Amino acid sequence: MSGAQWDEWLHDIGDDEHLNEGLAPYFRTLRSRYTLVVLSNSDLHAMVTRKFGLHTLVHQIFFSVEEGLEKLDARLYQRMLDRLPLAPEATVVLDDQKRHLATARNLRMHTLLFRETKQAIAELKSALQA
Repeated sequence: MSGAQWDEWLHDIGDDEHLNEGLAPYFRTLRSRYTLVVLSNSDLHAMVTRKFGLHTLVHQIFFSVEEGLEKLDARLYQRMLDRLPLAPEATVVLDDQKRHLATARNLRMHTLLFRETKQAIAELKSALQA
């Protein structure tokens, strides 16, 4: 994979907001080689950004509420692709919701279902080497 990295690595956002302490260090190692983006449905964007310092860990943060679209809407993903700009085929989306991955997959993005941290890192490493 030579392109960009998309990921949602705030775990359990909305219920028990916390940074996934296993994924965060891994993503720090990717930042110099890939465009890292957080796409969040959270409407607590200011708190999330301050609390976790996400703006220092990723290149761009998109909050669906600010875009007026939900993560199920392909126009949200297309806006991000256009603004960065990124090729969908060179993009990996990591999400814990299958329904969000279906939207990204329909736009020709590579998708990975987050089940647990070790699995996500292993699958990301494999996808990025492809």
